[in-house]
Amino acid sequence: MPADPDRLRRHPELTLLSDNLPRFLLDLARIGREAARSPDFARSVRHATRWFSPNTGQPWIRPLSTVEWEQSGYDTAVLDGLPPGSHLAVLSGMPLPSDLCFHRAPHWSYGRPLERLDFLTPDLVLAIPTRQGDTSH
Repeated sequence: MPADPDRLRRHPELTLLSDNLPRFLLDLARIGREAARSPDFARSVRHATRWFSPNTGQPWIRPLSTVEWEQSGYDTAVLDGLPPGSHLAVLSGMPLPSDLCFHRAPHWSYGRPLERLDFLTPDLVLAIPTRQGDTSH
């Protein structure tokens, strides 16, 4: 995820590195061990962690607007109370690492900033854009 919250608001995308924190930490330890054996530690780490950056080139998960969600056959109970323009993404079965880019979804208004990003469950992400005309972000 971008370290700068303003960047995430402007460009609602993040890179999902792992679905399991222990596995991710073991990957980091492996990268560190391999880099320690390398003659150039920094270069080795930089090369091994390129997948930490957004736009990995991996197939990204296509978020669904609430209208598409209703038509998809997924549980519609999660839609209760969501503001217009909200999008959801199902993470189960996705390749890792992968990009999750809400602003690339067909029904996301171009240039509309992100209000809130929530992991409703480990496999379900919700993105709520700012209200139209809200320039406070």
